Amino acid sequence: MENFCCAEWDSCNSWSKLAGDSKAKALKAALAGATESQFGGTRLQDPHFLEIGTYCGYTAIQMASYHRNSLVTTLEADPIHVVVARNMVALAGFARRIDVCTGHSKYVLGHLAKRCAAKAGLRFSAVFMDRWGSQYHEDFAMLESSGLLRPQSVVIADNVLWTGAALYLWHVLMDGDFETCIVPVHEVATSFDDWMSISVCLKHPATTD
Repeated sequence: MENFCCAEWDSCNSWSKLAGDSKAKALKAALAGATESQFGGTRLQDPHFLEIGTYCGYTAIQMASYHRNSLVTTLEADPIHVVVARNMVALAGFARRIDVCTGHSKYVLGHLAKRCAAKAGLRFSAVFMDRWGSQYHEDFAMLESSGLLRPQSVVIADNVLWTGAALYLWHVLMDGDFETCIVPVHEVATSFDDWMSISVCLKHPATTD
């Protein structure tokens, strides 16, 4: 997919929307930290990752490939993208480990919270937010309050410069409950630069009843 973007979309200067190249490297490093930091350097055997914004399934496939026992839940509001992503996931051989959910995050996250509460201990080691940044703070508020995050979960947010994630960045940079760094990255198949933020939750997350 990334090669296609570089070869085809670069010629028309179109935004690829794929978190490839430097973004993929930053995401891989963050996920590696998420599976180890939560257990004092002992590698987590069955990490569960959440992605908000599936698009065509590229990043979900990458996330599943980083750890052989990982599970990935990914949310996509556009049903056409869901169909494409599910087929790409099946083609890549990850249909048993990647769950592509249809619906907007403001509705699906509440459902996930209930499902995770029913399965004691099932929470996310890392979250990758990859939709419109001006709405990240809404998703993050639900993640914090719903008990979906493990202690020391890692939250990665893409496009925080381009899509105006000011409210979200203010929260994770100024609140002492998070340790956050900003990573300069490059958009695939374009000449544009952007930022990714990587935050570690230092406090013990809320739990649902």
